Amino acid sequence: MRKWLTDDFIRTLEQLSFLSKKIFYGGMQGGNISRRHGSSMEFADYRRYHTGDDLRYIDWNLYARLDKLLIKLFQEETNIFIYILVDISRSMDFGSPSKLQYALKVAAALSYIGVANTEQVGICTFSSKIEQRTLPYYGKIQLKYLFEFLSQVDAKGESDLNASLEMFASSVNRPGIVIVISDFWDEQGYENGLKYLLQKKFEISIIRLLTVQETAPQQMGALSICDLEGGQHLNLNVNRNILTEYQRMVTEHNHKLAGFAQRYNISYLNTLTDIPFEELALRYMRIRGT
Repeated sequence: MRKWLTDDFIRTLEQLSFLSKKIFYGGMQGGNISRRHGSSMEFADYRRYHTGDDLRYIDWNLYARLDKLLIKLFQEETNIFIYILVDISRSMDFGSPSKLQYALKVAAALSYIGVANTEQVGICTFSSKIEQRTLPYYGKIQLKYLFEFLSQVDAKGESDLNASLEMFASSVNRPGIVIVISDFWDEQGYENGLKYLLQKKFEISIIRLLTVQETAPQQMGALSICDLEGGQHLNLNVNRNILTEYQRMVTEHNHKLAGFAQRYNISYLNTLTDIPFEELALRYMRIRGT
């Protein structure tokens, strides 16, 4: 397991889950979200009793054994499917911590929050194609499978967002919420892949990750720059004008992606990896309407 999957990390996720009861309830297209609880449905999980909860769903047997009031939660056929897509192309293996390490922590946090709200959560990794994926899991007891999956992910391959997103959309029978976590550095673009997801009735959230070094580099003079995906090396004599032009291009790319998201009603978060992952999760929850 990765070193960040510690007890302290899990406790942080538990705290976040209490703030997120409505994280995924507000935006599904078609208004098909239902949150009724009852014995005719399949048992999903427990949560702590809160004042005002229906006493019929307290598990009194567990109370007798553990001296804790726990509410039974049930799952319906109409619950939300959440698919977390993580870009693992080699451009994500940049920075300290790397964008990929940060992305995996964010994916773990959102998985925990989704499962805590009795949603079904699956994770998929991609580069130029779909690399690996999990089944959708629900119930906290199955979080270990999602975390085990995340603990074994490493950067590989070149990026092709369009091909990967289209491949994913074509392989899923049931639409839901898709959260795409990526740096969105792809010369071939991303528009067609995102549009294809929308055509397949997915609701999309974008989390774009960049490092401070990428957005505001300070190095000047003779530099050797390596393309992490293509492997090419470029020798440059960097001056202030070059840095200014580079930053202009990064800003333009950010504005283009944000504008695309706004036009197509896609939730969009642009963040740096030096921001604590729990702060990003809270920002995401606010965007989702908690």
